[in-house]
Amino acid sequence: MEETRGITVKVAESLHTKAKQEAEANTQTMSQFIEAVLKFYFNREEEKEMSGNKRTLAFQVSEEFFAEVQNYIHDHKMKLKDFGITAMRRMMEEPAPAAPESPAAPEAPPAPEQE
Repeated sequence: MEETRGITVKVAESLHTKAKQEAEANTQTMSQFIEAVLKFYFNREEEKEMSGNKRTLAFQVSEEFFAEVQNYIHDHKMKLKDFGITAMRRMMEEPAPAAPESPAAPEAPPAPEQE
């Protein structure tokens, strides 16, 4: 476990009261609550750091499939982003499946023989 260090800050009494109430409601110590707030803040900041060379992929899936994916990433302690990237990279490394053949155009009837 990572070593811990103390932070001492002064905040407005109303903010302190809200933080204390929230910590108690979640059966957390004030240290646990402040750590959770800091982790949330820094994770949010990391997500904002999208540079011009990053793009978003989005698509809809059925509720059942979404639940399967959620169960998988939970069981394997993954993030959805990591799961998606890993799955797509694996697919791109495999040989591409053969493209379906387009139906052949019907052949023209043979030209009548000339005598």
